[in-house]
This record gives sequence, structure tokens and C-alpha cells, in this order.
Amino acid sequence: MKSQESAKRYRYAVLNYGERFEDGYGFESKLDEDEVEDLVRAAAEHIDSESFWWADSGKGEMVIEVFKEDGLSLGVFGVYKKRITHFSIYPKNKSVDSTNQTERSHG
Repeated sequence: MKSQESAKRYRYAVLNYGERFEDGYGFESKLDEDEVEDLVRAAAEHIDSESFWWADSGKGEMVIEVFKEDGLSLGVFGVYKKRITHFSIYPKNKSVDSTNQTERSHG
């Protein structure tokens, strides 16, 4: 028989000022309040998956305050989404002399 604790889900919401819990952007999680930074990450990922991540900010930043269903705030957190694309660059032509450090035009 499965433990009821393992199946327990918690409800949280991200609220604008003046919003009630019921009106906020709610989500459920298996994480409890002791894992608050993971909750913030889960909230940010949930919002990101809904395709309006940082719609009001060109800086890739958002402030998230996480509330429990009973109204208790678990804190306010700044969240930054890195928008830098990582590239792996390597020469395809094996005849290129990689030891030649001539100045290159950045054109």
C-alpha cells in the first residue's frame, strides 16, 4: 500500500499585488515549503512552459513570491533566466593550422 505522504501534493501561487490566492497563477508541486528555492525554480519553469516568461521585462528577470494555500508567504525571490546561447566551435578542415595566431577581422 502506498503511503499517503508520498502522494501528497501542495498548492502554491504566484500573485500580483492585491491578488488573492484563488486569482493568482497557481501550480501544484510535490515539494514542501522546506524546499522553497526548488519551489521558486518549479514556479519559474511552469511559467516558462506557458510561453509568457518575463513578458513585462526585457532583462530576463522576474520577482516571484510563493504563497502556500493557507496564505503564508514563503518569501520573495529574484529569478534570472540566462538568455545566452552556448556554442561549441571547432575547425572542420583538418588542414587549418590552429597554432597560427594571426589577427582576424571581426568584420
